[in-house]
Amino acid sequence: LKIFHFQVKVIGDQLVVRCYHEEQTQQFGEVKREVNRCYNLPSDVDKKTIKSNLTSRGHLVITAGKLKK
Repeated sequence: LKIFHFQVKVIGDQLVVRCYHEEQTQQFGEVKREVNRCYNLPSDVDKKTIKSNLTSRGHLVITAGKLKK
């Protein structure tokens, strides 16, 4: 059994991505992995439009619109 969790959130001017993987195996028992990444957002990004999506191939896609001038 494999379980994948993705969390994407904005904290201040940073985009925080948390990826968590949990797996049950008969040979090794419970295996857990976690990765956290922080990215500085450009000043022209509209934080309210940030969206994340996991594709069928397992790729995390994050999109956002620009602020209107």
